[in-house]
Amino acid sequence: MSTLQPTSVVEDRTHDPVATLREAALANAATVVAVAAYMICGVLSAVAPDAWIWLFQPWLHGLSLAPLRAAGPWFRPGEFALGLVTFGGSVWLVTAAMAGLYNRWSQR
Repeated sequence: MSTLQPTSVVEDRTHDPVATLREAALANAATVVAVAAYMICGVLSAVAPDAWIWLFQPWLHGLSLAPLRAAGPWFRPGEFALGLVTFGGSVWLVTAAMAGLYNRWSQR
């Protein structure tokens, strides 16, 4: 009987004081979290657009978001799908690049 060991986004390097990040694993994890947040935000904007403004206005230190209110339908499925793909891809690329740079610069 084998025991499954949890995997980590950090490789075990007991002989080296600096850990190496597994770029793809970290980028995958960040993308799943970001896409989930994007989907929650999309559902909130579709169901309750006023709540969306109520939630994000304090994050912008009182800047009025009322002029950003859409004139037509607030939620557009095609734009949501395009945003989901491009946002997820951007998060993956940026996270992988950051992990790669960390690995390169931490070895100096």
